[in-house]
Amino acid sequence: MATNQSNFDILIKRRLHNSPLSGAAPETNTLKNGELAMNEFDQTLYYGLSTQAGAISAVPIAGEGYLKDFVQGEAANATLGEPLTANIAVGGINIADSFPATTTLKDLVERLLVNTYYPTLVNPSATISSSLASVVETGTKGVTLTVTYSDGHVAGKSIGGVWQAGTNQSESYGGAATKYTIDGQDNGLDNVLVLNDEVILDGANQFTATVDYDAGTYQPVDSKGANYQSTKSAGTTNSASVTVTGKRYSYYKLSDTDINAATSADIKALGNAAFRDGAPLQVALQPGHKYLVFAYPAEDGDVTEVFNVSFNKNDLGDFDTTGTNPGKAWFVKSTVQVAGATGGENLKAYNVYKLTLVNPIPTGGNPLTYNIKY
Repeated sequence: MATNQSNFDILIKRRLHNSPLSGAAPETNTLKNGELAMNEFDQTLYYGLSTQAGAISAVPIAGEGYLKDFVQGEAANATLGEPLTANIAVGGINIADSFPATTTLKDLVERLLVNTYYPTLVNPSATISSSLASVVETGTKGVTLTVTYSDGHVAGKSIGGVWQAGTNQSESYGGAATKYTIDGQDNGLDNVLVLNDEVILDGANQFTATVDYDAGTYQPVDSKGANYQSTKSAGTTNSASVTVTGKRYSYYKLSDTDINAATSADIKALGNAAFRDGAPLQVALQPGHKYLVFAYPAEDGDVTEVFNVSFNKNDLGDFDTTGTNPGKAWFVKSTVQVAGATGGENLKAYNVYKLTLVNPIPTGGNPLTYNIKY
């Protein structure tokens, strides 16, 4: 028996698996005409080829150019002669892949050395945008919705025999848009919908859109040029959405004169409008200031701390909350119904706090800074 016979196993006719060791080419008496052997470690293929003198030559198969020349010969048309099932994964062959008896050597070698790659089919899609910011004051009126349609694409293309997954073989997959449905309305072929009377409410206001489209005309292909799946049928995109959130402003004002804070208009006139979302309010009373009024949605709760930054203490317990003791600073709470952005609509309860110092901050004195939590 040849000394290196155990380094190789016959791949064709009886079984298909790798040899356990690397080494030189198999001795010719271990191969029969038309049989194929593989070295497991350097992945060299050997083909048993009968010479004119009747001897068997172990011919190495390596490299695309060599393979092309080799398979153009008579050996390329040789068939397995009996069915074969793989019990290993090698090259483009997976475990349990079956090969009929009529499989040619050329087909088998191509499966071993040449993988098939498939394109990525990107379906048509839609996006929707709003003319408003993502967060606006509750009661804001009027919005324009714009829908953008994409007909998809087919990604992956064979260039010079090499599959380029990041290159598109077609910039289109679906057909042209045939109908835009925006915020539940059939908008025909117009991708813009103007809603002049739309009023943004508290919280999330969601707008949706879909696009109907025609069938596509492009037939995707795999890396070997064979058709992959089919052209895109007519259909409808998945629903796209955009959300505009309605929120309430908080307000405050510092002054050396008394501040009105009894009506919705008074509260909005305070100024310094901001979406605080419960974040602490920091204010600094400057020389001459005696009054502070701040207002915020009552649902955020009552004031829990008025922290005096200058003296590093909570002044809340030192205030007169009734507005009757002339010897203490007054810190009086009231409730006012405050409208949204459109004026008298969308009223919401606000907590309104008015701080009245016993005396104004003296000229030349240091500012009085408060961090107010609620």
